[in-house]
Amino acid sequence: MQQPLKICNPLLLELLKCWLPAHESFHVMQRSIPFTCADICMSLGLSVVGLDVDFDKTLCGIVGGLLQDKIVTVETVIEIIQGLVGSDSNEVDNVFRLYIFVCFAVLYFSRNSKTISNIPCSVLDDIDGLSNYNWGKAVHSFLVKSLSRRILALGQRELCLSGAAPVLQICGEWRLREEDKQNNMIREALQLGDEAKSEKSHVDIKLASTKVLLQRLRTHRTRLRMMKDEMTLMRKEISLRCHGGIDTGVQHG
Repeated sequence: MQQPLKICNPLLLELLKCWLPAHESFHVMQRSIPFTCADICMSLGLSVVGLDVDFDKTLCGIVGGLLQDKIVTVETVIEIIQGLVGSDSNEVDNVFRLYIFVCFAVLYFSRNSKTISNIPCSVLDDIDGLSNYNWGKAVHSFLVKSLSRRILALGQRELCLSGAAPVLQICGEWRLREEDKQNNMIREALQLGDEAKSEKSHVDIKLASTKVLLQRLRTHRTRLRMMKDEMTLMRKEISLRCHGGIDTGVQHG
């Protein structure tokens, strides 16, 4: 991405309406599109292997000690980080711990409340061991639970989705078909460039750059391959119907 992602609320609302909790997938255009840990991995680059992440109901460990007797909000944690950075003491590890803690609260495990609670905390004691955990699964599970809760609240004036909601918008890009990418709202939400172009738009071959010609050639090859596959399926279906004496296109009186 070349710029910060702009959240498209209408798109997220439509995705929420299409959510199938029992299958953890979206029902779009007669298709069931699964939402898996792989989508988290592709969107955020998080690992999908390792130990399960435990969510601590109360602040504990080293981070809990740093935030003791404080109302824990994102602003409070940032102020503590700034204080540690400005001090003469060597608090690099604690600054890192609190920074990751803020990332948890804002990006991965965000909630509707202003105060931070029920978040991975004890795992930050060993910052060298953070790579041993399955963060992709943790983010995915948290977001799936939020989707399944919020679908029950459809119809209310306001809907607040917890977790890494922008992932739903990001992962949609590689889940879309070519015709889906022609939808202007989807293009704007996923920052796919200018307004969708008609497939019949003419390109002057003599004036077009080599890069444009190669791109169009690859696109046409893909379309031809898809058409050939579809034609093969149609031939097989026609052959089966002819040999079986079945013709579903004819109405009998």
